[in-house]
Amino acid sequence: MHHPLLLDAGGCKLSKSAGATSVHYLRKQGKSRSEIYRMIGEWIGLEKPLNHWEELV
Repeated sequence: MHHPLLLDAGGCKLSKSAGATSVHYLRKQGKSRSEIYRMIGEWIGLEKPLNHWEELV
């Protein structure tokens, strides 16, 4: 799946090497898959909530 580059609030790219939060970390913090998909949807500027990765296709 290709997606636009994800940026933080300051405009820097999100990456593990830069210390960005990983999906694994979010799952350990108790976030559900649906919550994480919604967060990703917001980060890439989707207008409607994202509930599953297949909605990106």
